[in-house]
Amino acid sequence: MFQDKGIIEIKSGNDGKIVTLVACTHGDELIGDVVFKFLLNDFNIKEKIKKGSLNLVIGNLEGFKIGKKYIDKDFNRIWELKEEDKEKYEYKRANEIKDIIIKSDFLFDLHSTTNPSPFFLIPNGKFEKSYLESFNCEYVVEDILNFLHGKPLVSYVSDNNEKSETMVMECFWERKEEEKIYINNVINYLNKIGIIEEKLPFEIEKQKPTIFKVKKAIHAKSMDVVFKYSENPKSFDFVKTGELVFTDGNESYFAENDFTILMPTKPRYIGEEIMYILEKA
Repeated sequence: MFQDKGIIEIKSGNDGKIVTLVACTHGDELIGDVVFKFLLNDFNIKEKIKKGSLNLVIGNLEGFKIGKKYIDKDFNRIWELKEEDKEKYEYKRANEIKDIIIKSDFLFDLHSTTNPSPFFLIPNGKFEKSYLESFNCEYVVEDILNFLHGKPLVSYVSDNNEKSETMVMECFWERKEEEKIYINNVINYLNKIGIIEEKLPFEIEKQKPTIFKVKKAIHAKSMDVVFKYSENPKSFDFVKTGELVFTDGNESYFAENDFTILMPTKPRYIGEEIMYILEKA
């Protein structure tokens, strides 16, 4: 399906918005590939685009092929496109897809989390609030992109196309139920933009999201990070003041205040974000 450049362009032949869906920005996060297969094989999306066009893009193509997060550098942090990275695979891949993605009126980056997590949406910059009605998710997390080490893909797009609206969807994917919600969200999003007019394939009760803002990100100082506040740490856990949250090598991190945690994750490289501190918006 994506044997060559990892890009499928579907054009309606009619004027309209350019929409891009990106899967596998991290090569081991396969939920986007599941969504693409459903759209192409079960939903027959190629016959249903009424206006504009739809691009389906596998982000880190080589990482996806071998099931690795990245080959040389995190593909979702390389978008400053520094000269020092020009020999890295992800730099070369970014240059292969950048001309397509920056033309997008709307871009949706499809991710999944390493540890258990409810569905949450990450809007980037300006974002039409009415689009929240299109998504079935428990949470919306704002301002997270301001705390990353390196530039993510969606920020590169918005920096180079001020009219583009970009966002990220995250969830922990292990059951068919998550697949159904994810697929419904993508199709409802395409409906809302107006490039298709279709019923949702699955009947699922809709949730009204709680909105959080990121207050702080914590980055790994070593590869020896152990979360202590819970045996099964997961996104949107509540952490109380004074609790030992994690150890990082010989250092211990205690909660200075009550907070909600996002994406507690063992690092895959030093400097990676291992958790975020949230507060309600």
